[in-house]
Amino acid sequence: MEVTFLKSSSCIIKHGKTCVLTDPWLDDGEYYGSWYHYPKFDYSLIKEKITYIYISHIHPDHLSQKTMQKLNKKSKVLIHKYSKPFLKKIIENIGFEVIEINHGEKFELSEDFYIDIFAADDCNPNICKKFFGCEVTKKELGSDQIDTIAVFSNKNLRIINVNDCPYEMSQNIIKKIKKKYKKFDLLLTGYSGAGPYPQCFGNLKNDTKIIKANEKKKFFLSQANNFIKDLKPSYCMPFAGTYFLSGKFTKLNIFRGVPTRFGAKEFLEKNRTSKNTKIFTLETGGKINLNNNQIIEEQKNDNDILTKDKINFLQRIKMDYENKKKPPKKNIIKLLDIASKRFIDKLLITNFKKNYNVCIYIGGNCYYIINTKSKSCKIIKDNSIKKPFLKMKLNLNLLENILKGPKFSHWNNAEIGSHIMYLRDPDVYDRNLFYCLNFLHT
Repeated sequence: MEVTFLKSSSCIIKHGKTCVLTDPWLDDGEYYGSWYHYPKFDYSLIKEKITYIYISHIHPDHLSQKTMQKLNKKSKVLIHKYSKPFLKKIIENIGFEVIEINHGEKFELSEDFYIDIFAADDCNPNICKKFFGCEVTKKELGSDQIDTIAVFSNKNLRIINVNDCPYEMSQNIIKKIKKKYKKFDLLLTGYSGAGPYPQCFGNLKNDTKIIKANEKKKFFLSQANNFIKDLKPSYCMPFAGTYFLSGKFTKLNIFRGVPTRFGAKEFLEKNRTSKNTKIFTLETGGKINLNNNQIIEEQKNDNDILTKDKINFLQRIKMDYENKKKPPKKNIIKLLDIASKRFIDKLLITNFKKNYNVCIYIGGNCYYIINTKSKSCKIIKDNSIKKPFLKMKLNLNLLENILKGPKFSHWNNAEIGSHIMYLRDPDVYDRNLFYCLNFLHT
């Protein structure tokens, strides 16, 4: 087997004439325009005919619809069989045939070439519930968590792609995969966590953001190290983490807490517990041949550092929603009146009992307030908001699209794309609250 690195978590895994493209994100401007590669990807680097496309989960840096539109629709798409068909429907609407693979069920790609796809929560919603505080408790519903792990194998070789899977959630399924496969020749692992913290939190001063960013870096690098420790692969390539924020968010890049791939490699080399694992990163178009362990175009220098040229390029970018006419405030309020009922229903279902004022900026000096304890809604001035609160401010065009529903835009994608500016008091992350916010739409 041979692996070619393209961008982020996009690779080509080749066995004989069969080629699997993983998590295609090759075009710039995902997450409503904020996420960019640098330099721009050259599609001529894909010289092989793509037989299959494996998509690990629904996030746009793993399922880029802009990228998918440019790929040959004759390639079949492989996904985990989720309890709800959101991912399947999106891919089919682009024009691809989708093959859903049951949890841990080996699928033959070609002669002596297989893929197994495993849900990060081991298809046990109770694990997901413990992690997110969600309402799913019936095991027969299948996986409701989005992340998956894939194992590519032939008679002699094993590649495991853990991608963005949270280590804490995945420990149970990792034990089962180890028992099934015994040894691994190559581990492909994420090493960073994309999200709005700390760069989008106005209650933090810049020096505090730097401290929190470094803590975040160490946490996710340690997650990657834990996967190495458990799986003990012969080789490990950290991937699935490099991106740059563009446009008006370019200034936030230094606060994201996202290491470079080369920086991740250096950290893992220094701190790994499995001393027999070789850590490496590849240039775009670089390869590792697992038949003879040859590495071609290994990354020798850190070329993912934010330079002046990159900053000048990124600052010129416009978001997808910019330069559009601002929606009337009454339209936003009308949508919020409907969406707040869905949000409150989700609070009740998940048995959320904490007291928060969830505050959504609607223009001027006004916020739409949803109190999570009284389940009441009102519009008040900024200076009248009482603690504890979570304030959210984002472009009103994007807010309108989010409130209209996931077909248009989604809270989680806006959050990951750094489009939402937050103020919170106390400065405490409540995972269940943010989970429920994903249902604040009509």
